[in-house]
Amino acid sequence: MNTIHEAIQAATQGAEQTVTFKVNSPLQRLLLEQALVMAQELEAATAAAPWGQVARLAEAEAVARGRALTCFALEQVLQQAVAAQEKKTTSAPARAARADGTRAPMRVGK
Repeated sequence: MNTIHEAIQAATQGAEQTVTFKVNSPLQRLLLEQALVMAQELEAATAAAPWGQVARLAEAEAVARGRALTCFALEQVLQQAVAAQEKKTTSAPARAARADGTRAPMRVGK
């Protein structure tokens, strides 16, 4: 291997592997899928980076993709929390006040 690009290509062109993950929620599945996409995009960006700029561009790409993934995860988990809280909140109609003592006194004629 003569260049960093050849080393990156060799590392990213390995045999395809099948991995099984057990997830407990749709959010966990989404995050696994997004992390895989992030890794693929990072590998592609690194392989395409000009000589002498690989580390700088790879770091910038990793930080940007990591930030986007973190924001996505936070958004999803907060939406789930809001939905769960809304389910807990009762939607029954409010009770009416008792009729006695709630009316203003009426004036009779002047």
